[in-house]
Amino acid sequence: MTLGFVQLGDRASIYALLRESGLPTDDITPEHLQHFLVMKEGDALLGVAGVERLSAYRGLVRSLAVSPVHRGKRIATQLYTAIENHACSMGMREVYALTTTIEEWLARLDFERVERNSIPDDVRATHEFSGLCPTSAVVMRKTLRVPSEDSPNLYVCA
Repeated sequence: MTLGFVQLGDRASIYALLRESGLPTDDITPEHLQHFLVMKEGDALLGVAGVERLSAYRGLVRSLAVSPVHRGKRIATQLYTAIENHACSMGMREVYALTTTIEEWLARLDFERVERNSIPDDVRATHEFSGLCPTSAVVMRKTLRVPSEDSPNLYVCA
């Protein structure tokens, strides 16, 4: 298995996997795919995950999906860990996720549930929040970077 950024020929497979998983694809642009990672075995797509930058310090975890025949093999955890590291390397301090299915799994990754009325405007402005995800979707947040003990103006990955 290999983990890496999306390549040109991956787009159709990604869209097919997301549709099969019941996730939206309508708003995913080539620019979004620059911040998506894929897990593959040969040419076969096993899973995908992305992060969308919302502001200088905030992102939205997008399109985390694993092929049904490959679930239960910790592929989602590997994809999420890699996408979190990518978000952290881009300077993001926190990420949000919208879900109707994986709330417990995200909680195990230190996400916390957030009430919809306390969500920042840049999260509210996303297509996912305003229309693609149902209002029944749970909103979750995770802090990625915390102030350094040595220098409160320097943030380090949590």
